[in-house]
Amino acid sequence: MDSETAYRAAYGVYEWLRDNPQVEGSGTSRNLKFPDFALFGRRLSDELDEVRGVLEGRHAHTGDLKNDFVTEAHQAWYWLALADVATGLQYDRVMPHAHAESGYESSDADYPFINTTGTQELIGTTERCMRFIGGMCRRAGVSTGDIAVYDLEEMKERAYLHEALKEAGYL
Repeated sequence: MDSETAYRAAYGVYEWLRDNPQVEGSGTSRNLKFPDFALFGRRLSDELDEVRGVLEGRHAHTGDLKNDFVTEAHQAWYWLALADVATGLQYDRVMPHAHAESGYESSDADYPFINTTGTQELIGTTERCMRFIGGMCRRAGVSTGDIAVYDLEEMKERAYLHEALKEAGYL
C-alpha cells in the first residue's frame, strides 16, 4: 500500500469516528467528539520528543530501533490526525503523506513549532510535523507510509472500526 493510500485510509477512519455516534469506551471517539486542542498539542509535542529520542538512543520500548520508531511516529501522527479531523479539515487541505514524503526527501530534522489553536495554524503545524516525521523516517530507514499502515493495523484490532476500515478499502 502506498503512503498516500495508507494515510487517506487512516484519516478516513478518524473522520468516520467523528461523524458517527460516539463509541462507548473509545478514547479516540471521545476525543473527536469533545476535542481538547491544548491536550492534542501537548501530546503531539511529547510524542515528537519520543520520536527524536528513539533515534538518539534516549527512548526505547523493545530495543528494536525500527519498531520503536514506528510506534512513536505513529503516536505523533495519531495526535496530529485527531486535531486535524476534529477541526473538520479535509484530507486534501493537510496532505500529511505529501509533507512526510517531502521531509523524507530533504532529510528535514528541524523540530517543528506546534500550534493547534486555529485552522490555519493547524494546517501549518501538520506540514511542519509531517516533514519532521518524514525526515526522521529517513534516518530510521523506515518508509513514511509505514506509520499509517501501523495505524491501520492497530485499528483492525478494534471490531467497532471494521465498518470504517471496509469503507476505506482496508478490510
